[in-house]
Amino acid sequence: MQKKRSAVWRHFAEEGENKVSCRKCHKRLTKHGNTSMMLRHLRGKHPELLPCMLDGSSAEVPSVPQVEEESWPPEEQQQEEMEGLPSHDNSVKKKRSTVWRHFAEDGRDKVWCRLCNERLAKHGNTSSMLRHLRGKHPDLKLGDLQGDQTRKLNRLHLRSSNSETRFLSICERLLRHNQLTDCTLVADGHLVPVHRLVLATCSESFEEMFKSITQPNPVVVLRDVSLTELQGLISYMYKGETLVKSHNLPGLLRAATQLKIKGK
Repeated sequence: MQKKRSAVWRHFAEEGENKVSCRKCHKRLTKHGNTSMMLRHLRGKHPELLPCMLDGSSAEVPSVPQVEEESWPPEEQQQEEMEGLPSHDNSVKKKRSTVWRHFAEDGRDKVWCRLCNERLAKHGNTSSMLRHLRGKHPDLKLGDLQGDQTRKLNRLHLRSSNSETRFLSICERLLRHNQLTDCTLVADGHLVPVHRLVLATCSESFEEMFKSITQPNPVVVLRDVSLTELQGLISYMYKGETLVKSHNLPGLLRAATQLKIKGK
């Protein structure tokens, strides 16, 4: 390949006597004695590579715009679309890191870079390949190189097993001491301070109501809801449970339905 003068050969590798493969997408093309077909492939599939080629010293590269005037045999087009990936790519697919997009195995203990053909020794991981890409091909995004597996290792999933219980416990304690309350409910003429966040979390009716209220510490008068029923509902919303006498149960359920209290 070093005998080729065209910069297009940076992006292709020979396979046998009449085939070449694109280092970028692994498509196999048929050779026809010149690089016009390979140039056409790069222009159509990988236009981002052309600026790099124009910086080279090849005499063939400036003629890229003339490729549009050349004819490309239909059977050649069909062959490019129908050709499968090279057989060695089956092993690449098994690799978890996306760094293998830019390398191919060369025997049992070597790999070669598809971008510059440099060969590296394998060491059971992708560290040397990542160092090579960072040093020789810094235009590649680091996130694309490290792959999903490495990104997962860089993140820790911290999860609390009782966050909801702890939240309600704190809110219930604040309610007992009348701390941080920001709303007052009125039932049977009695004022009951509460927390809007807790009510909005447990009741669709309160949620919609508080979305439209802009003033701080609003006072909400609950009609057709007795103080006993309200106290039972507040206990249920803050603690997740409440004690109710049997003869008060129908009124409590009616008030819960009216205020759209969510069940646990």
